[in-house]
Amino acid sequence: MDIAAFLIELYGRIPPLVAEAAEGLEPDQLIWRPAAGANTIGWLAWHIGRVEDAQMADLTGGEQVWESG
Repeated sequence: MDIAAFLIELYGRIPPLVAEAAEGLEPDQLIWRPAAGANTIGWLAWHIGRVEDAQMADLTGGEQVWESG
C-alpha cells in the first residue's frame, strides 16, 4: 500500500467513528464532563478534527482549514 492510500484509509476511519460515538446525543450530553478537569465528548470530537487538520496540513504543505476558514 502506498502512503497516500494508507493515509486515506487511516483518516477515513475517523469521521464515521466520531459520528457513531455522538449519534443520538443531546447538546447537554455533548458538553457534560464526567469528572472535574475531564474533556467533554463534544470537545474530544472537535479536537480529533483539529489534530487531523493540522497533521494533513503538515503532510501536504498546505494551510490548516481551521486557520484559512
